[in-house]
Amino acid sequence: MQLLPLLVLIYILNLIECNNIASARLANLENDLGLTEKQYDTCISILYIGYISMQVPSNIILSRIARPAYFLCGCMVVWGFLSACTGLTRNFTGLLLCRLLLGFAESAFFPGALYYISSWYTKKELALRIAFLQSGAQIGNAFGNLMAIGLLRLDGTFGIAGWRWLFLTEGIVTVSVALISMLILPDLPSSSTSSHLNPEQHEFAIWRLQRDAALRSPDEAAAVGLNMRGKIRGRISIWEVLQMVFVDGKVWMFLGVMMGICKTPTLGYPRNMTLLLTAPPYILCCIFMLLNGIHSDKTQTRFNHIICPLTVATLAHAVILSTTAVAPRYFAMLLLPASIFASMSVTWSWIFQTIDQPPEKRAAAFAFLNSICNSTNIWTSYLYTGPPQYLLAFSVNIVALLPAMAFATLTKWHLKRLNDAEEREGRKGRHVL
Repeated sequence: MQLLPLLVLIYILNLIECNNIASARLANLENDLGLTEKQYDTCISILYIGYISMQVPSNIILSRIARPAYFLCGCMVVWGFLSACTGLTRNFTGLLLCRLLLGFAESAFFPGALYYISSWYTKKELALRIAFLQSGAQIGNAFGNLMAIGLLRLDGTFGIAGWRWLFLTEGIVTVSVALISMLILPDLPSSSTSSHLNPEQHEFAIWRLQRDAALRSPDEAAAVGLNMRGKIRGRISIWEVLQMVFVDGKVWMFLGVMMGICKTPTLGYPRNMTLLLTAPPYILCCIFMLLNGIHSDKTQTRFNHIICPLTVATLAHAVILSTTAVAPRYFAMLLLPASIFASMSVTWSWIFQTIDQPPEKRAAAFAFLNSICNSTNIWTSYLYTGPPQYLLAFSVNIVALLPAMAFATLTKWHLKRLNDAEEREGRKGRHVL
């Protein structure tokens, strides 16, 4: 009650801040600032420069502090302030600068939240918890657009354009939530000074994680015990952390899985209708993600819960490429977020169960994978040309999904080999398939 609901709320605001420029575009942002189409695309893409470059160092820092709430909420204050500043911009240069800095500020949250969650929950609980967290993104996509409809109606109030009201209001709300969350979010279990747990609860939180690690490896259980109780081995340098990440073949296999990302364009309706039509796919996505996560945790299988949604996504793309009729394309777009994000949330839990200690390595691996995965956003916005079919964009999307499924199969095969080797040595195979 202290951790997940607030993280979901923060993620909702994070996605709203990131994507509200699309709603602002429908409210004459380009005309008011005198933007060309390429300048607008550049403002979309430049956010990911900072977002990608700072994730790994940010997560390494986060793995070394006992109070992540202060760090994450501090970054949240900054991105809320930058969002409000976006509502005050007067030209392309101002918008570009705000978007660039916004990427740096927002880079800390998602990989940091993943590490935060993995520090509290056992690995068999993670698929549902990550699906719950990522449902915040879909709620943000859905209700962010609905909220935008209301805020854009303020157009002209006090002589302020509707899209400016959008940025200003959402920025102020974000800063307010950040300051409140800083006081409520718990410290890590490793913190001996946590004000959110009594001594018995603190010991129980540590015991749960140690027991979970012991089921897989006595060495990992010992490492968890040392890390949890503050008797940490000597500090690992950032270079050593990066070496551990880059030489781990499993990290590169998971990277291949996670590169299958797609975007959903509009259907060509007027502003309010476009914003309304984008809400149902993300609401459906929340339902599918949670059901997929629940079943994945219950059965303790990951591969099937990744490959099946990706197959649905491939078929949905095929429908979109084969027709320009609105009804079948909209049906396919209902399936796209549900299938892509349902598989993505289970992939994250699979990564958590597979990447070994120490915690700095795991934190850096999360950030590395997420940053590279999001690097596609730098150039994909330029692919959505040639409406209404968007042939190039959806062709690239469907081509990306096929190697994602191939890498998922390769990862399962590799982990099965590792399990077989451990069982031949008289140990139980610790990798979940």
